[in-house]
Amino acid sequence: MILLLTIFALIHGTIGQPAQAPPTSITQSIRDKVISMHNYRRSRLAQGFVPNGVNGMKFLPKGSNIYYLKYNRTLENAAQQYADGCPTTGSSNTTRNDTGENFAIVPSTTMTYYDAVINATKQFWREVKRGAGIIDTTTLLYFSNMSGTLSRFTQMAWASTYEVGCGARICPRNSNTVVVCRYSPRGNIPNTRIYQLGEKCGTCPSNCVTAYNYQGLCNPP
Repeated sequence: MILLLTIFALIHGTIGQPAQAPPTSITQSIRDKVISMHNYRRSRLAQGFVPNGVNGMKFLPKGSNIYYLKYNRTLENAAQQYADGCPTTGSSNTTRNDTGENFAIVPSTTMTYYDAVINATKQFWREVKRGAGIIDTTTLLYFSNMSGTLSRFTQMAWASTYEVGCGARICPRNSNTVVVCRYSPRGNIPNTRIYQLGEKCGTCPSNCVTAYNYQGLCNPP
């Protein structure tokens, strides 16, 4: 009987999903990297230095109201919980209330979590360079038909979002690593501006961030 129970436990520990999720994969160095990668790119956007694929690599217009992102451990916990299930797609909006999400599959089970999160963050941002880009650069409105082609970039760039937290899980059964980032307040709201056009920090509700690497970003609430 003991032998049978041991075999059962081994099978379900390697093939099925564990009954109890393993501890978080996210270390402080990963949290710091998430913040630096997101804010550096948002700063480049605020300054008008982000290429837009649709215009033959011309640049997206400057943004005047883009927040600096802070790291949020509650968002991380929610992202980690979802990643622990080794999903193959992102979660439904209806399960997240006012929280946005970016989802990535990294095709490796040997990459470190640190490198997997870097890979995923680059996936999110380069959507605007590799695809059609943002066609209407006059209003910069988000439309529902951007989902699946630009929505990860637009969530990462969304001006009024000011918190992020990420989770990751190696999934041997699927031969990949899942990375999930959650954002608050959520972006990708149809018929709403991704960000406000104008000179960097021009319409910040509060002061501008002074750090050199993050020029043009507004201090968050």
